Amino acid sequence: MNLRTMGRFTAVALLVLAMTGCSLLTGPKEAPPRRYWILTSNDATPASGLATALPEASIGVGPFRFPSYLENPNLVRRTEPNEIAFWARNRWAEPLREGFLRILGKNLANDVGTNRVVLFPWYEVELAYQVQGEVLRFEVNDSGQVILQCGWALSRPSDQKVLAVRSFDKSLAADRTDPEEVAQKMSELLEELAEDITQTIREAVNEAAS
Repeated sequence: MNLRTMGRFTAVALLVLAMTGCSLLTGPKEAPPRRYWILTSNDATPASGLATALPEASIGVGPFRFPSYLENPNLVRRTEPNEIAFWARNRWAEPLREGFLRILGKNLANDVGTNRVVLFPWYEVELAYQVQGEVLRFEVNDSGQVILQCGWALSRPSDQKVLAVRSFDKSLAADRTDPEEVAQKMSELLEELAEDITQTIREAVNEAAS
């Protein structure tokens, strides 16, 4: 190795050592921590007041089918009609399907005025009504709309009669970059779904009484 080559090698080695030294002094950059989100019920808000309470009404909630992509633990954002993105470092604290059923059940209990609400699956429980359905969309899009689309049916398990079949398709504006606001708007949409179901239950009760 001649002197010129040795000089170049030494310069490169010193540069590498200097860069390594800076990296060791500053330490590795820490990734932002993961954040975990849940849906919330309408416990802190006044009851919908659609009619008098129905404390004797026993209601089974579920099953509700979900598209497979909503089974991912990350929050979902629809970026294009045929494209979705999973929200990095923002996750559900529980599977979205379970949170959906749990909060829908709590909202129904509050709106109907009963503590006799059970979630699917249940065993040897006599129910006055059952609500089941299929979720088509439950996400935020790049236009800043949080969307819940689902179909649901109300039935009477005692004689397996279907009392009503309904669809729900509503959206609320939200900051698509704010996962806390997105989770809150998703919760509000579940409140609205519960109110629709509650109204249908009351109609069924009134019809049976007439």
